[in-house]
Amino acid sequence: MEQVAISTKVGRYMVTKAEASKYGARLETSYDFNTSAYHDNVPIWDYRKEGTEESLRQSRQRLQRNFIDCLRVHDAEDPERWEEACGPTGAVATLLSLKERGEIGQVSLGFNSVAYLMKTILKYPIGTFDSIMMARTWNLLDQSSYPLLVECQKRGIKVHLAAVFCAGLLWGQNLYMYSSEVPPELKEKVQRWKELSSSYGLSVPQVALAFAFLPSCVERIAVGCASPEQVRGNVELCGAKVPMELWHKAQSMGLLPQHLKILE
Repeated sequence: MEQVAISTKVGRYMVTKAEASKYGARLETSYDFNTSAYHDNVPIWDYRKEGTEESLRQSRQRLQRNFIDCLRVHDAEDPERWEEACGPTGAVATLLSLKERGEIGQVSLGFNSVAYLMKTILKYPIGTFDSIMMARTWNLLDQSSYPLLVECQKRGIKVHLAAVFCAGLLWGQNLYMYSSEVPPELKEKVQRWKELSSSYGLSVPQVALAFAFLPSCVERIAVGCASPEQVRGNVELCGAKVPMELWHKAQSMGLLPQHLKILE
């Protein structure tokens, strides 16, 4: 039987709506989960030791599994949350202790913010983090995380990517990063990628996936699938051979910046 690696995250845990008010500003008001058919709970953010342990306890209960292969500190992306997560008894220190005791396999981070990811990995010695997960900032339309990828490569940190298809736009959907408001210049850029890709007998999703895997530190890519057909479609993208010439042509067309050393 093939092995399955389980990743989950800490930083929030669930409480009932009846008790939510006592948590004050820690109640996450930006989430609107339609879960009434299953439970009546709401998320509380907490990056302290006790909150981290409660988040993990709840995940273990839902997963029906004690050992977690990869545990990520999630969304500590404002000054208050970051200071709490990186404090002496915060989430990062708690994860390091869990790993030392053999309760988790990898200490990881899962942020959207490149700046906070860079700030966090630079705060700690090499070897602290096994992996990070980031979204939105390494794809055919946005390469703003390139300096972070270079730093991860130096430190031996594996990178797991999400939203490499820009949450739909690079699959032909009128959806960009979870919004239907797609800037006209990005629509035009996608069309140019389509023309370039087809000139090499490739689709934009094939090229997008290949681009995401170009940095050697990129180990895994998370994709969303809503049906068996979408699972098959994503699997069929794997293994497409994209010639180096295509990347150089993309640079000459202004579709990719010139400073990406991985394209040399």
